[in-house]
Amino acid sequence: MKIIKSFFVSCVLFCSSVFATENLKIQNEHFKVEYKKPNVVVCDVVGKPFFELGKVHLYYAGCFGDIKKVEVIDNTSLRLIYTIKKRADVTMETILKLKGYDILLSYKISGPEKFNKRLEGITQYILKTKSSNLNINKDVFKHGVWTRVEGGTSYEKRGAYCKVFSVDNTMFAVKITGNHYYCRGERCTAGLKIEGNNVVGSLCINSFDGYRDFEAVSAIDKQDYAVKISTEKPFNIFEGGSPCFKVDVSSVSLQKNGKLNVKAYDFDGKLVCNFEKDLDFSKKRDYSKVFNLPADKRNIFFVDASMKNSEGVECFTRTNIAILPPHKYKNIETSRLGISGNFKIQDYPEIAKLWNRLGIRLNRSGDNTKTKPLGVISFLGAGANPDVPFDEKKHIPEINKILDKLEQTKAPWLEFGNEWSTSGKARRDMKLKFARAQNYAKWLRAIRAEMQKRGMNNVKIMSVATGGAGGDTKFYQMLYDLGIWDLMDAMCFHPGRGYWTADKTGGGWTYLGGVQNMKKKIKELGEKPLFLTEVYAACQPNVYWCDSYRSAADNLMLSVVYGYVEDIAGIFLFKFNDGISWDINGVNEKDREWHYGIMLRDFSPKPSMMACATVAEHLDGAKFVRVINFDNSTLKACEFSSQRGTFHVVYDRKDGYAHMKFKVGDNLVHKEPWINTWKSHVEHEFSTLKKNVYTYDVIGRERKLKTKNGKVKLTLNGSPTIVYGLSF
Repeated sequence: MKIIKSFFVSCVLFCSSVFATENLKIQNEHFKVEYKKPNVVVCDVVGKPFFELGKVHLYYAGCFGDIKKVEVIDNTSLRLIYTIKKRADVTMETILKLKGYDILLSYKISGPEKFNKRLEGITQYILKTKSSNLNINKDVFKHGVWTRVEGGTSYEKRGAYCKVFSVDNTMFAVKITGNHYYCRGERCTAGLKIEGNNVVGSLCINSFDGYRDFEAVSAIDKQDYAVKISTEKPFNIFEGGSPCFKVDVSSVSLQKNGKLNVKAYDFDGKLVCNFEKDLDFSKKRDYSKVFNLPADKRNIFFVDASMKNSEGVECFTRTNIAILPPHKYKNIETSRLGISGNFKIQDYPEIAKLWNRLGIRLNRSGDNTKTKPLGVISFLGAGANPDVPFDEKKHIPEINKILDKLEQTKAPWLEFGNEWSTSGKARRDMKLKFARAQNYAKWLRAIRAEMQKRGMNNVKIMSVATGGAGGDTKFYQMLYDLGIWDLMDAMCFHPGRGYWTADKTGGGWTYLGGVQNMKKKIKELGEKPLFLTEVYAACQPNVYWCDSYRSAADNLMLSVVYGYVEDIAGIFLFKFNDGISWDINGVNEKDREWHYGIMLRDFSPKPSMMACATVAEHLDGAKFVRVINFDNSTLKACEFSSQRGTFHVVYDRKDGYAHMKFKVGDNLVHKEPWINTWKSHVEHEFSTLKKNVYTYDVIGRERKLKTKNGKVKLTLNGSPTIVYGLSF
């Protein structure tokens, strides 16, 4: 076992006699800490420096502190006394105590009552010494702990958020107890709480000899093992052949052995990898093995790697791996697919390459000068508080900042405002809704006037996005009545969907029903293009309101198909990967919007990503022809024409439009994504003039079927199938 050392920030304050001077040292059998003005240097026992502790930031109070004086309490303890800049009425001290492999620290801040109440956290700077090889990861390592659900879908729960840095072979991980947003660069934050007249807080710094970052954070989360799955391909996407992946496991506790189990299922539920091995960590604490998946033209695999100790306690992780062959779009300029919530595509060209492969041409908000060369057209989003009345003196400068950015980014569209009509109480409060419409009208007129002054005739404006169950036609009417209908070049809508498949019409939380309602209203008020800037395939595991990972693929395909049927100008999938804008790459399993991505948090593909590729390939340059209705039948069909020929999107709605329900005990759950959950599989006979009919399932796998006497039989369920060669 390699040595694990912990630096723990304690809330205990020590009092004893002191000795004050410069160049003070304390030491135990493992660490040496020395005061070298202006900072305290943490070293190993021979004096090799690791890092320095000194400067602090009292965020929300807006002030900084530096070490003013250091006092020796005893042979293993120091008191650090700080000067808080511009706040003579505030005092702060930190106790540093060596105890075995631990360095115990505690913060105590005293100030006026109002000041103390403002303090939510303290940021401790981890500074590089002149002679150390300190390497700090600028981003916070956000650990997820995978969790099993009996009879349901496994999911990630939020684990430790850590600031990770290293010096040579020593890995350090600081568990963040404060706001992780303030942990940029060399900063680590601690949460604070009021105790009497003081404010106190704690941090936890751990060091690990020879550990990797994922091992260190797994140990902090008190897991017995660290388990990692990786591939050499971006997004775990292979273009063909036999995909391979690597499993790394290690003991990060006192466990000397354990059992490794690696499984992988394909989309049909076939177990294509099943590996078990008893591991002995008494001499070597880590193990790795490379696995190969079956060669295929196109598929998605669900990989699970777990370790169990002798008592059956499990640590595991998951990822998905896809085979997605290259595809050349012939009419990419006609694609209506976009992404909303992309998390800095302009900083990650590999994402743009994947979007190109998926037929995604539009980006809801970004820098078009950077994304357009990558094949993605970026619009610009901007907003304001809908409940703050427009003030010309205050807000005209803000408008000009928006227009400056429009000119800098060369965005062709501006989307100003987001869900003003449905956020908060405005969904049901008509008085508030109208007040917001009035406010929006003032903003829009001012934006148009400032654009005219600049001669910005090439930039178009889409309306503030509306949302809600079944659409918000009342808000559209308000905008029309306020006389600004002609100031908007297009309308914007977020078709919320819950409980139902994407093709359900009518009111309530329906996708197609909401789109049709809004289209009807636009036709009544004056035709304009309609953009759907947030199209959801929410797949929060084991929540009946949401899709399962598998049904999300079906509903994403149907959302795009019916978007083309309804002549939608832009269909923006919300969003690219699981995450939240205020916690990028973090874990927030209880937040429904966190689960909206077509990729998992680790940027590996969900089935819905495969569905996106499938529908984009076949709608490339295609034109909608008709929806075919069948009397006394649950069969559904949409017809399109393309350069390749006429094709139909067909499926059977015998199982209804509601999400499938599965109950285990008292809980409703989703089934795992490799399990086909449609109850009904209905055979239909179709007419054809072709010798062969070609079908493509939701992840794009092709089947060639021979016809007989001008007929072909297809077994359909609620999952859409694309078929070439049918005659109606």
